[in-house]
Amino acid sequence: MTRDRTDARRGAVAVVAAVSMIPLVGVLALVLDAGLLMAERRRAQSAADAASFAAVCAYKSAIDADDGQSSQAAATAAAQDYAAANGYSSGANVTVTVRSPVAPSRYAGKAGAFQVLIVSSQPRLFSAIWGSDDIDVAASSVSYAKPTAPPSIIVLNPNAQGSLTTDGGASLTTAGEIHVKSNHALAGSLTNNSYVKATGLQIAGGYHHAGATLDVDPAAIRTGADPTTLKDPWKDLPLPSSAGLTPRPPPAVDRPEKTVTLDPGLYTSGLKMTTGQGGVVYTMNPGLYFVRGGDLQVGNNVHLTGKGVVIFVEDGNVKIEGGDGVNLQPPTSGTYKDVSIFQRADKNPITEMYTPRVLNVANGTDNVIGGVIYAPGAAASFAGGSNNTSAAGKQLIVNTLNLSNNAVLNLPGWPEGASVSCYLVE
Repeated sequence: MTRDRTDARRGAVAVVAAVSMIPLVGVLALVLDAGLLMAERRRAQSAADAASFAAVCAYKSAIDADDGQSSQAAATAAAQDYAAANGYSSGANVTVTVRSPVAPSRYAGKAGAFQVLIVSSQPRLFSAIWGSDDIDVAASSVSYAKPTAPPSIIVLNPNAQGSLTTDGGASLTTAGEIHVKSNHALAGSLTNNSYVKATGLQIAGGYHHAGATLDVDPAAIRTGADPTTLKDPWKDLPLPSSAGLTPRPPPAVDRPEKTVTLDPGLYTSGLKMTTGQGGVVYTMNPGLYFVRGGDLQVGNNVHLTGKGVVIFVEDGNVKIEGGDGVNLQPPTSGTYKDVSIFQRADKNPITEMYTPRVLNVANGTDNVIGGVIYAPGAAASFAGGSNNTSAAGKQLIVNTLNLSNNAVLNLPGWPEGASVSCYLVE
């Protein structure tokens, strides 16, 4: 009797084990195939990442070369080549698509963004017991050639309170960021109906904002920024030499004539453009104006123009006060390409303080200065309704910056385009 019961139990266990093997084998098949598909997914993702990044690099290179090659075609070809090099060429079981990203990508519709989509059809192995259709493995990658514009304004003083100050209805508008290197808790002071617009605001310290309009995306405002990241891009600009320059006499203080032409050279008693009765138009011929032993000054009722001009102020200040407007365009080539005014200021390597200088623009002047104003030691002041535009969209680099009394300062951006960096973003 005992033996019969034991045999019966063994038979029951065998039946249960046999029935259980069916789902167990199915699950095992799914697990094994899933592992193989995950390995394929990783391989396809690596290929898509390499292909999308190759696309944006080729896109950037084609733009930089400016040789008539289509940047879009170059990007597509590079992506397909890199996908093929990683084992994915469009064919019977693989599709490689190169396109502009589509929603919900954050980069949908952005110029310079490329999405590579790889779809690989994989045959079933162990899971063929569940069906015969191939399984699609998809991988997507987005890379972006991001324009990186240089900051429009850089304020270099390392510790001053009010290093950047706007008040009295002043207006400051830039196409790029504003960088303030001061680590003071009140490095910035934006008050009294002033207006500030920029793509970003980075301050090593903090700022006070009361009664002013700050038109900056809050996500692009950063206080407590590492001052070492707020760099002076012109710090290695070499000082010009006066050797070989033609000595020039200073313009007469009172000019009876209405038009005066100035030539480049060495001005050893400063360069002061003033007038007597009525306005005078000064025209600067192209070249380097080396100003030594005094200030660069544009006085009342003076209209100053110059193209291909760079003015180097060796040991004086810059004063543009109550004039009839300044229109200066910088050289387009050479060491001082894009520089309109270069005011020397030596830096103490220990304190990081510069030789103090002054840059003053005031009293209703209407100015277009097309290049960089590089005055790293200057306490710069724009006041009294002065209207100042950097028409070519360059930079203002000073030690401190104060805008007041309805002054307007506008830097529209770099027309030749910003530098481009390539990123793998999604």
